[in-house]
Amino acid sequence: METVRRILFEQPVYLYVPLALAEAVLLFRWHQRRTRRSALWLAVPAVLAGLVLLLDCLVVTDREQIIAASKEIARDAQAGSVAAAEKYLDENFAGFYQSRKTALYEARQALAEHRPRLVALSDVDLAVAGRQGEMSLTMIVVPGAGPLAGRRFPLAWKIHWVKVTVGGRLVWRISSAAPIGRLGG
Repeated sequence: METVRRILFEQPVYLYVPLALAEAVLLFRWHQRRTRRSALWLAVPAVLAGLVLLLDCLVVTDREQIIAASKEIARDAQAGSVAAAEKYLDENFAGFYQSRKTALYEARQALAEHRPRLVALSDVDLAVAGRQGEMSLTMIVVPGAGPLAGRRFPLAWKIHWVKVTVGGRLVWRISSAAPIGRLGG
């Protein structure tokens, strides 16, 4: 079921390719016969592709929500802000810096000291099951100041996400985060 969900809502290109091939076959058949019936069959792959596109646009999966939140945190960090981190760190955060308050303080200090020119995510691996998500990623940082200024600095992280109720809505929050290996890879 997870594979069907991923293909249908996250990677519909795997559906568009066979639909395009079917359309090409039907177009060839219509070109040979030129009948009304074969012309009507031309609409089937196009309508199915439209439905897949509509589903892809309307449905935002848990994986897509978590990845979008991670990218928002990275964009804010690049801009020197921890606003997105504040938004997504759970109140009961118990990660690398022990508490939400300490983690945000350390993040502010690091951003002020290193003034990043680039914060990008790579090697993102995410598994979601129910209300839990396990993510590992590498955050590529290019500091604008400090001893590593101008150098690419990889930080590998393991992040645990939980789905919690906030204001009557289910939302994803980071419950813990810890570096993988040594900082700076």
